[in-house]
Amino acid sequence: MSPSVANDRKISYLTQLLLSDGVSDVAESRGLSAR
Repeated sequence: MSPSVANDRKISYLTQLLLSDGVSDVAESRGLSAR
């Protein structure tokens, strides 16, 4: 795994922690979630 991928996953995780459920759903639909 490249460092950039690791950072992207970490950012995605932190983003989900910070966002509310409704906004998190929007973020996932926009591809910000690394699932």
